[in-house]
Amino acid sequence: MSSLARVLVALALKIESWATYQKIKKRTWHLLSDPRSRARGYFDFFMMTLVIVTVAILIYDLRGEATPLMLWIDRVAVVIFILEYLARFWVASDCHKIILNEYHHALNEFEPFSAKSVIIKILRAKWAYVSSFYAVVDLLSIIPSYRPLRFLRIFLLFRLLKIFRYTTGLQEFFRVIVERRHEFTELAFLVAMVVLVSALALFIFEGHGQNDRIASIFDTIYWAVVTVATVGYGDIAPVTTEGRIVSIFLIIAGVAFLAFTISIVTTSFTEKLGIVIQEREKTRIKKMRDFVILCGYGKLGQETAMRLLKDGITCVVIDQDEKMVRLARERGMTAIQADATHTEILRDAGVTGGATHLYAMANSDYTNLLIVLTARSLSRSLIIVSKVNDPEMTDKFYHAGCNHIVNANTATALMGVEYTYRAVAYEVLEAIVLGEKSMVVEELLIPEGSRYEGATLEEIEHILRGVTLFGVIGRDRSFIFNPDRSTFRLEGGMLLVVLGKQRVIAKLEQTLIGEKR
Repeated sequence: MSSLARVLVALALKIESWATYQKIKKRTWHLLSDPRSRARGYFDFFMMTLVIVTVAILIYDLRGEATPLMLWIDRVAVVIFILEYLARFWVASDCHKIILNEYHHALNEFEPFSAKSVIIKILRAKWAYVSSFYAVVDLLSIIPSYRPLRFLRIFLLFRLLKIFRYTTGLQEFFRVIVERRHEFTELAFLVAMVVLVSALALFIFEGHGQNDRIASIFDTIYWAVVTVATVGYGDIAPVTTEGRIVSIFLIIAGVAFLAFTISIVTTSFTEKLGIVIQEREKTRIKKMRDFVILCGYGKLGQETAMRLLKDGITCVVIDQDEKMVRLARERGMTAIQADATHTEILRDAGVTGGATHLYAMANSDYTNLLIVLTARSLSRSLIIVSKVNDPEMTDKFYHAGCNHIVNANTATALMGVEYTYRAVAYEVLEAIVLGEKSMVVEELLIPEGSRYEGATLEEIEHILRGVTLFGVIGRDRSFIFNPDRSTFRLEGGMLLVVLGKQRVIAKLEQTLIGEKR
């Protein structure tokens, strides 16, 4: 390996292990290019304002009315534009990674490491950025501030084009145009052919003195362009029957071309709109904290979401059905149309971010099992609740990392038995489950340091008036049903499971939280 190659590899390894450098570069990328970064939104707004202000200053300068303060602001803005250009050039590619990739490839393939080929690849990567549309605009937008050569002020137009870089909507528009460039190219070629043929036909029929308005082929081309664009200035009009027939066909073709163009643009933006909404939803989720992910928005999923919203809990819905996603958004929830079994989708939904719980409510047990496995692989602290149709699958769900199981079929069957043999008990259960008559089941925490630590249930009966105590959830999360009131002692971190009216339970919770030793 040559001495230059050794220097390149040593430098690349130094940069790779330089944490401060990596941190600064990552933050710079988030500021300039990360679509999900809040800082980028502020930066784009600042740069748009700066562009508009400097364009106004340059216009005043052209008229000789710029003040010294205006010129100073313009100089500062140009320095900012130059720094931005250099920063974007810096983060456009990682030179040290290119070097290391080539070096490791050479080692694995037992090939010599060539410094020349690496340098060429680095230059190509940088040139790909320098020659890109926005990079060229950034560079040309700096030129108008060079005052010794006033004719360079024509590049003022490029500074206005910089605004496109900072507006997502305009970027999406141009991206759609680029993506549909083949359709637009074919359409443009067809329009050009129709214009040329029509112009030639009109020149043949009405040229050579037949029409005073037509002196050359350019006049008929102008007439054809104006006609096909449905503008119709009326300065040139055919006077012969043949010319008017050509005009009729050209008008019809112009309307058809216009409709076809609108159709392409509308279809493209409709397709793009769904992607834009999805990205905005993901950006919104990234900023959320303490929310629940609901995978599957069927009947049980909708009921679950309704209860969560009623309790003031934020809910993020993932469903593959477009109608279900639209319904969730109409009800005020953040929703993503995707397959929740995919790792990247769950990561975007916040499993590794601000989500505290995940509910797997798909119709298929195997789908729910895969969701549970994927979610648990991403987060060990996430509380996962899953719907299970087949009781024989229960153990598999627990082994996969599920915290709680909801067996809808078993619960429905038990409710049916209660209705058949114990109608009164059924009505009580139904009232509790459906939240009727203001009766709810709640868990009340015994805080650490509470005055009730060490007390027996018998000793706190005076504060439990108005509610029914079902049992206690211990610190190890085991449930003790109807413990002995005279011997069972409370500990900090335990949960009291009580039934009662919402108002009474809320007052009791305030008592438990408020009274310390």
